[in-house]
Amino acid sequence: MNAVVLHENLNKALAVASRVVATKAQVAILGNVLLREKDGAMEVVATNLEMGVRLVVPGKIEKGFEITVPARQLAEFVSGVPKGQIEMEVSEGRLSVRSASFKAGLSGISASEFPVVASVSGEETIILKKKEFVEAMEKVVFAAASDEGRPVLTGVMIEAGEKVVVMVATDGYRLSKAVIEREKPKNDKKNFKMLVPARAVGELLRLCSENGTENDVEAWLTPEASQVVFGLGGVELVSRLIEGNFPDYQKIIPKGGETSVEIDREELIRAVKLASIFARDSANIVKLSFEGGKAKISASSPQMGVNEGEVEIEKTGGDMEIAFNYRYLLELLNNLTTASVSMRLDGPLSPAGFYEGEEFLHIIMPVRVSG
Repeated sequence: MNAVVLHENLNKALAVASRVVATKAQVAILGNVLLREKDGAMEVVATNLEMGVRLVVPGKIEKGFEITVPARQLAEFVSGVPKGQIEMEVSEGRLSVRSASFKAGLSGISASEFPVVASVSGEETIILKKKEFVEAMEKVVFAAASDEGRPVLTGVMIEAGEKVVVMVATDGYRLSKAVIEREKPKNDKKNFKMLVPARAVGELLRLCSENGTENDVEAWLTPEASQVVFGLGGVELVSRLIEGNFPDYQKIIPKGGETSVEIDREELIRAVKLASIFARDSANIVKLSFEGGKAKISASSPQMGVNEGEVEIEKTGGDMEIAFNYRYLLELLNNLTTASVSMRLDGPLSPAGFYEGEEFLHIIMPVRVSG
């Protein structure tokens, strides 16, 4: 059973597959990539049981061609050989690979032992424009927790309504929410919520950046609603969904805002970065004082002393002082794209809201300070 493909196409597919395979697989086949003929092309599949990927590589593939081989070894070999055609042959449980004057043989495991990886059924439950999806999700996913202590906080909640899709992530100290329009669904399936692991979302964003086409992002829930399949052109990303109830984030969204502030984003980034030099020795705390048309950003360190910066603002409402972990502020500001930042504050100990129009909201819990 033989196959002939172009180096460029196979190299790209294996690079993606290698990111998904289990790094320390307790079961050998989870460190392998599945290569098989499907509809006249080569299908490349990898999974770690939590997440999987399926890619299509065009070429001349004989029917019956299928085998699993170590993903990283094959990827490293293919990436190192010259460009051009790559010939492959499956025989007696081994894969022979030839390119120009180089060749390799890899021991394989039968494709029948490879785990089943879900595939798109043809009926999309969400259709999103790639550009809008990427821009919104990049402002959300960073707020998810990295600590596995509370699994429901390590994912992004995606809620599909009739006309919009809402994406929310929180780690308990901050929260990001973005809203984008939903394309008209091609079926009559009900609206739904799903909690997607942040790692899978990160991989999906990476695939979107690597895929130069303007394909829509399509999502399909498996019948048992335990997995989601994202489709992007010739690539499918499969992820398990996190079980559990996502926090009722509506309860902490600032209702009115006693004080509203408009501040230049780049100026605020500069002031917070300078304050962070001193804040590192004081639990990363920076103070923001809004008085009149000025914002004072300050931090103090018992060892280093005091730092204070001043930025012009537009303010409505009363004067206000509030303190934050500077890391949360900088991570938010670096993920925004607008020239200015809108803030709404209800008090020094109430959640602070940061806005970009009506489509994006970020909340940061303040830090209690003395003095």
